[in-house]
Amino acid sequence: MMLWLLLGLLAGAGTLAISYPVPLYAQGIAVLSSAASDTQGTPRFVLIMPVEQRALLRIGQRVLIRQNSAGPVAKGRITSIFPGNLTGSQIEHLIDQTASAGLTLTGSKAVALAELDPASTIVRARGNVPGCCEVLVEAGSRRAIALFRWGRSD
Repeated sequence: MMLWLLLGLLAGAGTLAISYPVPLYAQGIAVLSSAASDTQGTPRFVLIMPVEQRALLRIGQRVLIRQNSAGPVAKGRITSIFPGNLTGSQIEHLIDQTASAGLTLTGSKAVALAELDPASTIVRARGNVPGCCEVLVEAGSRRAIALFRWGRSD
């Protein structure tokens, strides 16, 4: 009897785990903006994304900005999206050149602006805000079961 109860609980937990929504992220680069902060001193970042991910960007979307995979994560929201795709030289006019000296851009990119949330963990002083970071834009979610590719080789 106890074994059946345990097996039932295990099956229920497994069903719940594979049906739970898992967030999907679009990945790009976040660079400190040349207009580094708004009137309240909130840092602004230029989000540089591959052209293919342009359709995933929406104003108000949550973004996660981090210096490296083990570092602290700053949270923010997309405040505007540039129409069309921008070239490297157009993007260079938007970013802080001193903070992103090592950044090399090739080809056209989708570009958006994001502001950090007030409770962000990245230090707000301009000199201490990292120049280039990884950005993850929350682009939706999938059920965990959909992440398994049953019988497909792609």
